[in-house]
Amino acid sequence: MSSVGVIEGTEVRFYTSTPFTDITGSPADPDVVIFAYQVGSNPVQQVTYGTPQAWGSIVKDSTGTYHIDIDTTGSPGAWTWTWAGTGSVQVRTEGQILVNPASVATS
Repeated sequence: MSSVGVIEGTEVRFYTSTPFTDITGSPADPDVVIFAYQVGSNPVQQVTYGTPQAWGSIVKDSTGTYHIDIDTTGSPGAWTWTWAGTGSVQVRTEGQILVNPASVATS
């Protein structure tokens, strides 16, 4: 799992660093694309491609590649995230970022 640190209040782009691929290694779209994340022990937040949530929507960039932008304001801590593809392309990748509390208040 890779780990990166950012300051609270930063909008973070989570993306599929390599495309989802089929069994031959060619870029392919899963039947269902899911992005989920959890901050510390808080409940898991999940979104499925084509079903936007208040906190974000998955964007398809090209065959097999996706991203989602999430605002970290008010959510410092260790974030664990996963991309999952199901159906004809079954792939899962995971990572972690550390969102550090902002040390200077802004208005």
